[in-house]
Amino acid sequence: MKGLLFILIFIIYSTNRAHNYEISLLNPEDVNIYPDSTSFSSQQCKLTYHFEITSNVDFSSYHLTAMSTPNITSISLNRFQYLESNNQLVELVIEPNFGTQGSLYLTIRDLVTGTLHFTSPNFMWSCLTMPNPLVNTNTQYKNWKNLVQDGYYQTYLKLNLEKYVNLVNLAVLDDSRYKCLFEQYGLTVLKVSCAVTYNKTFSGPFGNIIIRILDSVNVDNATPFNLGTFLKDEIFVPTIYTKNNYYPVFPQAAYRDIYLTFNIDDYQDRYFTPVINVQNPYLVKVVAGNPNSKTLLFYYKTIQYATNTIFESGTTYYSNSTLTYADLFQIEYSELLAEPMTLTDTTPLNMYSLYLLQMTCSGQLYDYEVTLSYGGYKKTIWVSYPYGLKSQTNGNMVTGYYANIPNFLNIGNIGLTATGLGKVFYANYHPPFLASDLFSPNILGIEIINIGYQQIIIRVHATDSGSGVYSIVFDGFAQIFPSDIVSGDIFDGIYEIFVDFRNKSSYYTYSLYEKPILVYDIAGNFASLSPLYMPPIQNYPMTINLYEQSVIQLDRVYFSISGVIDVTGSECPNTLFINFTNAHHDEIIRIEFYSIDVTTFGIWDNQYQMYKADFIIPKNLFTGTIPYYVYYRTVKFDSLMFPSTGQLKITSENADRMPPMITNIGNIIEGGSQIGWTLTIRDDVNGFSHGLIKVTSDIDIGNPYIIEFSGNPDIKIQMVEVPLFVSPQCLTQKFTITYIELFDSAGVKSTYNDLSYIKSVSVTNPPKFTDIDPFMTLVEDYTPYLSIFIFSSQNCPADVGLPYFINHISDISLDVTNFNRTYKLTFTVKDDTNPISRRYKPTLYLHAIYFEYVSTQCEPSIFGAGDMLITYSCLFESLPYGFGQGYPIQWTVSGFADVMLNFGYQGTFNLKIDTILSRNYSVIETVSIPTPSGEVIISGKNLGTIENVEITFSNGETQIVPVIEGYNTVIIIEVPMDKNISSIKTVELPSNSAPMPDGYELIPATTCPGTPQCSGPDHGSCTISGCICIGNWGGNDCSLSGVNTPPIIINTTNPDIDNNFNTTLPDGQTVSLRTLLSVISLNELNKNGDDFKIHKFSQWIFSNTTSQSDLKGINEYTYESNITNNNLTTNVKVIIQYFQQKETIFFANQFLDMLPSSIKYKIEISPYSFDSNLNTLKLVMSASIESFDNSECSDGSSSTNSNLEEQDDQNLQYIKLIVNSHSLYGRLIKRGIIDNRIQTISNSVSQDNNLPSGSVGSTIGIHIPNFKKSVLLDPDFSVLLDTSATPSPNNNKNNCETSSKSSKLTKSQLAGIIIGVVGFSLIVTISAVYYFYKRYRDKKSLAQINKKIAIANMN
Repeated sequence: MKGLLFILIFIIYSTNRAHNYEISLLNPEDVNIYPDSTSFSSQQCKLTYHFEITSNVDFSSYHLTAMSTPNITSISLNRFQYLESNNQLVELVIEPNFGTQGSLYLTIRDLVTGTLHFTSPNFMWSCLTMPNPLVNTNTQYKNWKNLVQDGYYQTYLKLNLEKYVNLVNLAVLDDSRYKCLFEQYGLTVLKVSCAVTYNKTFSGPFGNIIIRILDSVNVDNATPFNLGTFLKDEIFVPTIYTKNNYYPVFPQAAYRDIYLTFNIDDYQDRYFTPVINVQNPYLVKVVAGNPNSKTLLFYYKTIQYATNTIFESGTTYYSNSTLTYADLFQIEYSELLAEPMTLTDTTPLNMYSLYLLQMTCSGQLYDYEVTLSYGGYKKTIWVSYPYGLKSQTNGNMVTGYYANIPNFLNIGNIGLTATGLGKVFYANYHPPFLASDLFSPNILGIEIINIGYQQIIIRVHATDSGSGVYSIVFDGFAQIFPSDIVSGDIFDGIYEIFVDFRNKSSYYTYSLYEKPILVYDIAGNFASLSPLYMPPIQNYPMTINLYEQSVIQLDRVYFSISGVIDVTGSECPNTLFINFTNAHHDEIIRIEFYSIDVTTFGIWDNQYQMYKADFIIPKNLFTGTIPYYVYYRTVKFDSLMFPSTGQLKITSENADRMPPMITNIGNIIEGGSQIGWTLTIRDDVNGFSHGLIKVTSDIDIGNPYIIEFSGNPDIKIQMVEVPLFVSPQCLTQKFTITYIELFDSAGVKSTYNDLSYIKSVSVTNPPKFTDIDPFMTLVEDYTPYLSIFIFSSQNCPADVGLPYFINHISDISLDVTNFNRTYKLTFTVKDDTNPISRRYKPTLYLHAIYFEYVSTQCEPSIFGAGDMLITYSCLFESLPYGFGQGYPIQWTVSGFADVMLNFGYQGTFNLKIDTILSRNYSVIETVSIPTPSGEVIISGKNLGTIENVEITFSNGETQIVPVIEGYNTVIIIEVPMDKNISSIKTVELPSNSAPMPDGYELIPATTCPGTPQCSGPDHGSCTISGCICIGNWGGNDCSLSGVNTPPIIINTTNPDIDNNFNTTLPDGQTVSLRTLLSVISLNELNKNGDDFKIHKFSQWIFSNTTSQSDLKGINEYTYESNITNNNLTTNVKVIIQYFQQKETIFFANQFLDMLPSSIKYKIEISPYSFDSNLNTLKLVMSASIESFDNSECSDGSSSTNSNLEEQDDQNLQYIKLIVNSHSLYGRLIKRGIIDNRIQTISNSVSQDNNLPSGSVGSTIGIHIPNFKKSVLLDPDFSVLLDTSATPSPNNNKNNCETSSKSSKLTKSQLAGIIIGVVGFSLIVTISAVYYFYKRYRDKKSLAQINKKIAIANMN
């Protein structure tokens, strides 16, 4: 891009005597900016450069100088020495005057000796202000898109900016009639999303949307942009049916939903949307309908407590310059929302240095987050039952949070604090008997070692003279613990970790270099270090802004299934192929189809040389274009700005995004312990598929019964019974449905009472809640039907005593640096009055220092007499490496109970496990897929002494390979590439045997046809998917030269191509060609492959659609016809495209080059009524050649090319036509897209022997399997010349016959007309090529022909 100062990181090497220096610009984004309003008074820019200077010598005492041309009077320079390193970060600030630009350089000089050691190259600087006025280069900016159909319409501006400026802050809308949101992409693009402002007193007139973009320096200067409007000024009076206004009025609810559904007919993409008077996030989406009518759902959820809100809502539509507000109504609540769960803190319990911050709990239990802190160290944990459960009797629960607090006080005497759900439960609690640590830890050095793309080693030297270092935190990026020590100890040690952030970069919202590095000691003391002292990390963003998007831009994008995809009644598996400029192949991309809640990830595909991401389009979506975002590193791409090949268009006859609804609920009480519910579930299109409910007892709120059930999607309204058998109870209980999930056959979900999600968000700034309540359509109070009482059926002794431990067996110590970190606990619980309940399986928790914990569920193993005691076994397959960090682990068990629902825990023992950090073992954690050269990166722990690795092959053989590069957390080896590897382990230290990763496979060396391959580098290059030809070369081995022809002669009656033209071949010969291509019929074949019905095309409707085509440099013509079978009319559309320049098309997951003068037939076929499910179709086309002289030598033959090595080429069939001893070949593709899926097809070629002497013709049949929805064929024709063909010495018929019989398809002789199929259904390639050589000996005639060709090319 013109004007960019730098491309990512600019590195220069310089050598002066024994002093070696390297300088890198770390922040090109910060100096490639326009000045802002703070510089208005000074009329100067302020540019801050961050340079990294590395050297093999200590140059801290040398003088560093910055010089500029032209001279800048204001220059300041600061130096930051990297810890324990010769390298420095240099911060240079310059303040040049507006309108100036120049260059600067740095020098390093020894002031004592005067020796100049280093002079950097010139770095350009610029202090140019924003262009005024701005210019928009997007010519389609007034074409507003209604992609999400939520009331907002979208467009974008592409501005003539060459540097970064915050366009979102500079964009202004002065019109109160509209509300607009702005989003910036890269340096130049501003996305604008606008809707009509809610104001029921104003109905019009509405003008165009005019935004102003202010000048970044002088805000009094601005460039206005008239964006038109999305409101269509025409008469539009919709038929609106207010289907339902639903809002619960039940007191003491935990939250409130407001739903409105509107059905609108004769929509035709006019403005119509629900509105609300509050600004909090709400949901508006289309849930049903077709292109002309739709049902909209309005959904608002309130979760804010202690407030009453007046809601006013309705609909608006725009007609004849007037905005009409309809169906307005108000809702005002008198009751406040109730907190569903009550937590009250009590007295902490000391359990042998493990503190339980006790709480009493009542109400409806749900999972939630709590933040625990001690000193400066804090951690947020997810609290899920039975974590922290101490006891439970008669439904009264005592629970809490565990804190394994170290035996030290910190400098600030800051105690233990617990906060969650917007409350502070414990504030500054101090455990007794703590020693004081009055010293803060310190970081002495940081080293970054680059291993691979976005794979690094971080080494840190940290010290602490008091309690010892506990953790080093690189915020949001990495965390280091004592188990990562490679030398020394917690008082003075070197730490090392391996970080692979390839799958994280698309989620970064801020940079590590924008946050300080924190180091904590055991006592909770901490110190911070500026990121300026940390060396830069390659391929990690120094700051998160939009500069990177100016360097990484969209290159190309395709869908495997493209066009308009019909998803009526069936989903569609699809694949997105996308590439960017300056893309790195190890990157992982993320794609969000945000309007349909589909997210997928993509990785680099070597075959296609693009990123590839598979996903599934759900069935019965609303007709339109599905918008999506693509995230590459910190760059976000919006499909709104993508070309036509990147637009995902779908259609369906009857859309359904409304989840299953419960229209009635009833109770089942069969006596005893058999209860249940009847649910009448309605889903009109997709149909109810499956669901689950949770049923909770009022005195056992933490252990709901989970019942899964299914339905029949073919039945639109069905009654489902949900039975629940409860074993005979000793207590009377009320069982209530507390949670419901219902799914339809397309995966659309409704959810009731998801308190864990509701309470995990901010009540003052909630997100849009996408899950709809299945009780939405019930206007009466259904809550009484959710609960059923079961009365006690057994005479059980009164009992409020808790079951308790009587013994346990476990290891008393554990080496947490062993590759085998299995831990098992066996314990027995007993109750003195009533049996232990078999329903409840307890959970074992291991608590490490501070707030770290892991858990596993225990299984009963031995049942005592009458179940008065039960023995349980708990197993951890593998504890986290270093868990406990050398400090004792405390274990707790919660969740066991007797039949009277008295829950106990094990807190009567000193349950301590000593952890050992022996480092006597190696641990392999990850193994990379081998590179083409065989390099493998192995990451893990304690690998520093490993010099050899043993690899095991799939055949059982083993081989020792040496380590070529090694660190404590990473070793690199080279493996043989001729055998499949199954596992890897280390030699010098015992280790686990690590399997090869998913996706690993032995890939043979790439070979391509041709001698040399691909006919040499001047013709093409060899890739994993075959030859990629360059220039005008074609064919599978790039040996065929394209022949330019004049534009085709269009027949407006039928889609036939009948062209006569002359051209000159590369060897100077003059050639006369006549091409005749015809679409003849669509035949139905019986199960034996015989013609059953022949449908001739009798009449075509012609139109010139060149201006409507998405492709550039083509002429396009459309023909439409139809046939009728069994009273069903099948529409056939033929689109002929003539390519004036070389283009690459993508279809059936293949790339094909369309050379200049290529012709493409795009044929669309709608549903056909087969007489039998075993019958198929055959599309018949013809090709013929006529000679203009008396030549009698012509021949046609076909052969299957079976000796190509690339798999894709196995889907090709070549045909050959011969005239005058010259051969032409055609290519037929043997795969197609049938009903939105790529399938194998077959083609047949037969020679027409009824043509006169000197002519050759063939009939080509494309066999289409039995299908349901649609077929689309895109035949592509390219005339190619086989320059290696040798004419027969004698032009007689016998020689022709000999040539025909003996000819074979060789890799160097392939030439022909390439026929491929692109689109949504059938993709095939038809090849019919004919040419005729005619030699002109008369030089005058030859000159006349060349003159005609020149004139044709000029036209």
